[in-house]
Amino acid sequence: MNRDFKDELEVHTMDIWELATKIRQEARSKRKIRINLTRSAKMYNWIQEPKGKDKEIIEKYYCGVKIIMNDGKILLENVYTLEEIYLKIDELAESLNMEKIDEYYYVPKNKTGADLKNKNQSDLGKFVYNQLGIGAKVWFIENVKEWFWLHKEDGMIKLETGEEFY
Repeated sequence: MNRDFKDELEVHTMDIWELATKIRQEARSKRKIRINLTRSAKMYNWIQEPKGKDKEIIEKYYCGVKIIMNDGKILLENVYTLEEIYLKIDELAESLNMEKIDEYYYVPKNKTGADLKNKNQSDLGKFVYNQLGIGAKVWFIENVKEWFWLHKEDGMIKLETGEEFY
């Protein structure tokens, strides 16, 4: 383990925005920092108890994603049409074996075999992070209103858009 760090920053329940701000401040001061991410017993403010339709989706499909776009902003800015945005999300979902359940929900298509649970989560992760998140689809990041990871064991987790970094 490298011990030439001047400061250590222990993060328990600090949210992503606070963490990013702290990292930028430390980087500006040109000090090296080490960040220890630890999980607190407290419920994070970005984890929610699934209710209603969210809970139904989790119970039936084990995992999924809920995406609500900012329709008002999309219409007001007139850079993209609503049809373009929703069609592109549907195409990305289809290309990664995701199925649209209704207006807001996408779940992995039914799989067969012993590793059903892991395969579903793998497809979902590729869709959420590779195509929409880390893949940095500008049209998505700039226009998403709500974005949640739905999981039977983890609950309903609010996903960060990372917009402040683009």
